[in-house]
Amino acid sequence: MHRSVRTIATLAAAGATLLAAACTPGSPSTASTRTGVARVDLSYQLSGPGGTWSDAGTAEAGASSLTYASNSSVTAARGSLQLDGATLSWDLTAALGTNYTGWGRLEVPGQVDRSVAVNLVPATFDGDGDVAVTASAEGWTLTWSTTAVDAPGLEPAYDALTATEATACQDAQQRLAGLDEAEVPLASIGNTVHATRSAFAASKATLDPLAVQTWTEARTVTSADGNALAIGALISCKVRNGDHVATTGVATLPEDLTCAALTQRSLDLAWAELTPAQQIAFTASGVSLVPGPDVVRSTGAEWTTPIADHVVVGSTVTITAHALQTRWNDPAFAIFPDTIRGVHYCTTWTPAYAYWWYTVGALAI
Repeated sequence: MHRSVRTIATLAAAGATLLAAACTPGSPSTASTRTGVARVDLSYQLSGPGGTWSDAGTAEAGASSLTYASNSSVTAARGSLQLDGATLSWDLTAALGTNYTGWGRLEVPGQVDRSVAVNLVPATFDGDGDVAVTASAEGWTLTWSTTAVDAPGLEPAYDALTATEATACQDAQQRLAGLDEAEVPLASIGNTVHATRSAFAASKATLDPLAVQTWTEARTVTSADGNALAIGALISCKVRNGDHVATTGVATLPEDLTCAALTQRSLDLAWAELTPAQQIAFTASGVSLVPGPDVVRSTGAEWTTPIADHVVVGSTVTITAHALQTRWNDPAFAIFPDTIRGVHYCTTWTPAYAYWWYTVGALAI
């Protein structure tokens, strides 16, 4: 695993998402193993005298990766997950009902193997053992949070919209550059779907072969039917700018579309999944979901730093796409290598997240 340094703000945002989404624990009388979870969204940061190690992404979860025991509140939680070769483990027991003792441990082969004692620190759990904790001991601080990403039983509309994420960035390459499906079929565009933010950040879209890069940030939402669902909320795509693709002889638009076009695509797909009754209810709410101007960055570091994905003013929800664009024909980028020159990056709402806004989020404004 590579060594990376992130800001506490990034992980704090992930923890805040979990804090907001944590549900009231159930009341099993004995310890329970979390079942039906194929993947877990995991964020961690360990910092101290020896350096800083951090990552965020999708970790594989075995049948016994997460366990908990509870009565009226979660009294214990244990877990062990691997992400990019690192192993994060924890064993926490409640004290005084709200504070927890125990330990958290991060192992990065050849780099760090460190346990941090958890001594009566506040921690947030849901009824399935998901956790958000920040603990410090002996000059070291370990922050981590987990939430289910791929639990079964999504509602049909969410299932259908989540399925579109598999080819969303290939579609983005076609759509932004104005490629003709007959000339550049969707299936001819390569696509790597990354499990971690760090692996995605290090990746590059390529021209020969034409290939894109994909990463999706998960969030937990409560559906209109009252189900807690972990869905992809923001999808990030790295594609080649149209003027670079044009150097291969294929037809492209004179100028790429903005990332806001991908936001509109997500809204259109979500709207098509609404029932007539849901469409009527949303229209009656008077709320508008509208793509706003792209927030355009000039460096990859700026683009991978999260920003607010929407702003609510009155009854208007303005959706912000996060963009980076370096045109191939722009003299300002002529001295840069192909990995930096001629790229177009976008972070936008997923169709599934747009659907949640149509059916839940907008109706609460």
